[in-house]
Amino acid sequence: MKINYTSEEIKKSVLMSLETSKKLFMLRMGDGEMILANNVEDKISSFTIKQIGRELTEDELKLTQNNMINSVKSSTILGLPMSHHIRKNSLWESLFDYYENIKNLNKDEWDKKYCSINSHFELLNNGDLFEIFRHINKIVVVSPRNISEQLQIRFPNIESVEYYSLPSEQNYEVIKNTDINIFNRIDEISKSLSSKKRGGELLIFGAGPFGKIIGSVFSESGGVSLDLGSVFDLFVGKVTRGKGKGANVKIKPLL
Repeated sequence: MKINYTSEEIKKSVLMSLETSKKLFMLRMGDGEMILANNVEDKISSFTIKQIGRELTEDELKLTQNNMINSVKSSTILGLPMSHHIRKNSLWESLFDYYENIKNLNKDEWDKKYCSINSHFELLNNGDLFEIFRHINKIVVVSPRNISEQLQIRFPNIESVEYYSLPSEQNYEVIKNTDINIFNRIDEISKSLSSKKRGGELLIFGAGPFGKIIGSVFSESGGVSLDLGSVFDLFVGKVTRGKGKGANVKIKPLL
């Protein structure tokens, strides 16, 4: 496995898939997903508390692990860690073994391109993401950040935004979620997304490690799914990755 797909190639594949109503799913995973996949005992409790404000039940962990495997299986463009990720943390490197194990169990179905796990930032920084937005008239958004109005102001060609909200990564929220069960919400969203054929439709989503299955559900319904993760935070001017990140850290919104 090695990176062989640039953001421009992702853009071209997305536009072609939308035009031909062919399914596509760009998926990225990282060290957090590996904590969950391998049930890393000294990390999983603090990680899930940062993510959803509490620890997981055994059933929730098993569900998450199964959903991640199914998401990898159905992805068409899969994100790989780069050398600086691997140097930083061995959990990034474990992604290769994780993917290889899934591949070995599904060899007949394994046909993927490989992008960087930073492809969401590359799509944003290279302008390829906004180029995609200029070519559509409808978009589906799953994110804690409601960017519907900003999208339609900046891209008047987008006539319709189908938006679904869910709780954000709690470590970066001033007001914490105490009402919504993230797993119930993901199930609700998945059922709604799969309730009709999605050929020719685009989904952009940022649903954390527990919501990767959302991209799978949409693409299996015929649509195009892009896992944009923390790009949604940048859209609204929040800094949740890199140096200086924090719940109260703000920049100029990028959308």
